[in-house]
Amino acid sequence: DLLTVRLLLKQPPEGSRVLFEYEIYNEAQELLTEGHTLMVFVSMTTGRPVPIPQNIQAKLAPYFTDDETAGPLTPPKAPVDAPAPAAFLKK
Repeated sequence: DLLTVRLLLKQPPEGSRVLFEYEIYNEAQELLTEGHTLMVFVSMTTGRPVPIPQNIQAKLAPYFTDDETAGPLTPPKAPVDAPAPAAFLKK
């Protein structure tokens, strides 16, 4: 079976957390399941949460807007000659 995994960033990262949401579809584009991952950045010394590193914040920033009327969030457009995202998994 050919599966499509869709990764969603519905809300901007805040503090030390980034919420990733997933949707998995079959070849007929039927939604099979949904899931999420809450990634928390922590200090390797103390084990306590730390702010998201600036370089990661900068990479995620284009996916969000300050304009609340903008509607659904969409990723920035990839160049035409860029390879397709790795969204398919073979069983």
